[in-house]
Amino acid sequence: RPVARVQQATLMTPFGKKLREMRATRGIALKAMAHEIGVSPAYLSALEHVLYAVDPANGREIWQTKLGGALADTPALMDGKVLAGTFGAGLAAVQADTGAVAWTHPTDGWVWGNPVAFDGLAFFGDLKNTAYAVRIEDGGAEWRLALDGPITSTPAVVGDNVVFVTEAGTVYMLRTSDGGVVWKVTLEADLFS
Repeated sequence: RPVARVQQATLMTPFGKKLREMRATRGIALKAMAHEIGVSPAYLSALEHVLYAVDPANGREIWQTKLGGALADTPALMDGKVLAGTFGAGLAAVQADTGAVAWTHPTDGWVWGNPVAFDGLAFFGDLKNTAYAVRIEDGGAEWRLALDGPITSTPAVVGDNVVFVTEAGTVYMLRTSDGGVVWKVTLEADLFS
């Protein structure tokens, strides 16, 4: 009896899809693309669950690390670690020099936006409406807060506060120290960034 095969849907932005098509059509490898844009070193995420470090001087792969889910946004270099949100394992921190996983911080939902750092903490959100602050050193939770909608964008640090926006149209100003709400305002819009 034949076994039914289930094809998993891949979520990708229109830009990401066009970029992947262009690379495939022109035969451009991810390493070559990093070399051409001249980043140093390049930390590149892929929907195929892999985080790459590439030497921009010669396009050679320095290391690659498979993580527990697709990576949809730009990884962030913080305190010697490359932090990347995933669609599986939450937020992962990888040693920038070796590619070894330093820690992972589980989340309620997929992490779409990239984290931002301030005062030893990484701030990020997930698609299940949760805002997080974790210690960059060890991935331990500093605080978490349920918001009113999915968080798809990168938060912004403003002074001693951090701003999160949700797809429900709400802008939150939270204290970086404890996640306390300084203020919030709801706009009549779906906010994605």
